[in-house]
Amino acid sequence: MRVYKTPEIRNVAVVGHGASGKTSLVDALAFVAGTSKRHGSVKDGTALTDYTPDESNASIPSISPSRSRNGWTRSST
Repeated sequence: MRVYKTPEIRNVAVVGHGASGKTSLVDALAFVAGTSKRHGSVKDGTALTDYTPDESNASIPSISPSRSRNGWTRSST
């Protein structure tokens, strides 16, 4: 695992109303960044940040914060 220096770390909060796409956005960003090898789905219960069985089954909305670590390489374009 790469060790990051403090000036290289960026914290990003994804905040929004229920069913606004926060989990899908975080899952897509992790997939594009290469942190996750699969692009999960909230509907299928395979989202990266859905930890509990209730969240995975979409029977209740998540009320707890989730974390996702992503590395990003700057492109020259």
